[in-house]
Amino acid sequence: TCVNLGCVPKKILWNLANLKKENRLMAKCGVLTKEAQFADWETIVKKKQAFITSLNDEYRRTLEKEGVELIMGQAELVDNHTIKIGERTLTAEKIVLAVGGKPSLPSIPGIELAISSDDFFHLNKLPETILVVGSGYIAVEMACMMANFGTKVELILRKDRVLSRMDGEATKFLMNQIEKHRDIIIHKHIDIKSLSGTKEGKKQALLSDGRVFEADQILFATGRRSLTDNLGLNNIGIKLTEDKQAIPVKEDFSTPALDIYAIGDCIGKVELTPVAIREGRVLAENLFNNTSTKPKFKVDYENIPTIVFSDPPIASCGLSEEEAIRLYGKDDVVVYKHKFRDLWFSLLPQDLKEDSLFKLIGIKSQNNRIVGCVLVGRSADEIIQSMAIVIKKGATKKDIDSAIAVHPTSAEQ
Repeated sequence: TCVNLGCVPKKILWNLANLKKENRLMAKCGVLTKEAQFADWETIVKKKQAFITSLNDEYRRTLEKEGVELIMGQAELVDNHTIKIGERTLTAEKIVLAVGGKPSLPSIPGIELAISSDDFFHLNKLPETILVVGSGYIAVEMACMMANFGTKVELILRKDRVLSRMDGEATKFLMNQIEKHRDIIIHKHIDIKSLSGTKEGKKQALLSDGRVFEADQILFATGRRSLTDNLGLNNIGIKLTEDKQAIPVKEDFSTPALDIYAIGDCIGKVELTPVAIREGRVLAENLFNNTSTKPKFKVDYENIPTIVFSDPPIASCGLSEEEAIRLYGKDDVVVYKHKFRDLWFSLLPQDLKEDSLFKLIGIKSQNNRIVGCVLVGRSADEIIQSMAIVIKKGATKKDIDSAIAVHPTSAEQ
């Protein structure tokens, strides 16, 4: 998913969308005499896809070099040691399932008219208007990206804010920024009841409050589920979990079926590419480089840094302010925060200057040990990796302050 329909194509288009936005801003402040002319959407998509194809070719060559046979097709588990792919049958002592996930769309009338995040990467035309349905990281990223490309975006939320698992103050700050500077219209406490089409080829959405919205495209980013269709899990006695419809695994990634293991998005733990890579490495070490009968290596799922490529980006690691208060009590939690403007915006007119918000969460009774960090603003995506090390190593606010700052940067804040 990451290379073909996820992180990589998303980041490519996010970079281009930001470049287009920055060109507009630089033209407005007089640094550019006129806004640069971008290639049409079709050309951008073709160049993006050419790069993705080159990555696939590189991975294929690496597999061949290592003596790994790549077989393309739908695999079906026959038993605990047998897989069938078309007319071909393969056997192995152990089998690893790493099938990933796919978008999950709601069962509403007319849903076939909607597109998912997968479909977005293959649109042959940039829509002038789009409704984005969802509040998670994919919905927020898509909304900001399309807005920066020049599309009029409206974001539909079932609740009152985006990114509900992240720090409340930070996500509300982000919403204010994207409404003010990306011109994204956010609708709260709304459900989509049905979709329909018009004679002109547009899409209409009937909302739970009775209103009807119309747009060129309607994108649903309302969750993902394991890509286990037709995999033959019933043949080996594996039932998906009720809450996430994922493959159940133990700490060593073994499933209820003997000699069958699973890793990555399909197990429903932390659906991030670096996490899946770590799971794969740990599984390989335990299976082939461990003389003990018990798992020697484990994946630590605590304090995993994450980044949402919205605009501005929002990054976090560790506990949110709310989580820290819930665990340690309000009186034992100290919050260090700073709202500022990145130097990048210094030449822009006052109404175009954008704010950043950086927060650290500490525990007073532990010498102000830092247990959480959330960053909203330029460079948040590059800074959060270092803060993850700070949190993993149990550093205190005094430890952070002891380092001399790099100036002028956002990181020094």
